[in-house]
Amino acid sequence: MIEIRVSVDSREKKRIEDATEYYEMRNIIVTKETLEYGDYLFEANNSKNKVVFEYKTMGDMLASITNQTNTIIFT
Repeated sequence: MIEIRVSVDSREKKRIEDATEYYEMRNIIVTKETLEYGDYLFEANNSKNKVVFEYKTMGDMLASITNQTNTIIFT
């Protein structure tokens, strides 16, 4: 049986309760820790393969890809 775990960044104050409830209802083990990268770290059965997600609002995403004149930057 595959065991899935998600670590939620402990700095995600606004979303940590909802995320914990959501994943635990789906039998996913949830831990809270300070992650070096991203907001959510998924792994299965101590696999070396891990997936990291960064939560972004639309405003955060646009700010990440635009410069100060609100021009989208593609590199």
